[in-house]
Amino acid sequence: MPTTLDTIDSPEDFIYDPSLVLYLPLHKLDGASFMSKDAYGHLCTVTGALWRPNGREFDGVDDYIDCENAVSLQPTSFTIFYWFKPGASVYTKAPVSKQAGNYGFYTDVTGSEQARIAMWNGVSGVDVIWVAVPYEIGVWIQIAFTYDATTDAVKSYANGVYSKGGGSDTYADYSPDTTKGLWVMRLGNAYAQGTFGELIMYSRALSDIEIHRNYLTTKWRYK
Repeated sequence: MPTTLDTIDSPEDFIYDPSLVLYLPLHKLDGASFMSKDAYGHLCTVTGALWRPNGREFDGVDDYIDCENAVSLQPTSFTIFYWFKPGASVYTKAPVSKQAGNYGFYTDVTGSEQARIAMWNGVSGVDVIWVAVPYEIGVWIQIAFTYDATTDAVKSYANGVYSKGGGSDTYADYSPDTTKGLWVMRLGNAYAQGTFGELIMYSRALSDIEIHRNYLTTKWRYK
């Protein structure tokens, strides 16, 4: 049987893209700590979060993953993808965050259970944009956000398709956080419940075609 994008985890141009700064296929990464599967090999430490064949299971109480605070995880332009299956109400919980004080970003969920990204410029923050497609409890979804520092453009995607639900689609003078690690399934003292499949981060804003291709490459695992 020929190999296709539907039956592999990561073709070479996915792994070796020089702008790939973080790749966490949690379905492959067991143990209390592990190195990310990218060129940087970030050390990530697990609290709770039981391993499952399709990712890590988080209890919503105190489970999370902390990746190191590396310069490569502080890009001024970025793309974030994550696969997530909510296990309970996900309102205000953060699948991904790297934010301290008035710096950095986090993703969370609005009252209508739609994914949102909040960003800071060193002085104040704003909830920038959210996707039109809401989370459903017990259903896998891939969410992506891109930010281009040269144009200040912010875009959101659900399952590989551009999906702006509301909020501003630009944000000026974003300032990355330089003081803490990148967290999975935690924001401050709030924790998300559910299964987290994988997280991918680039140091540039990917195109619509690249976003869709990433979805097609990874979706076979999350059914």
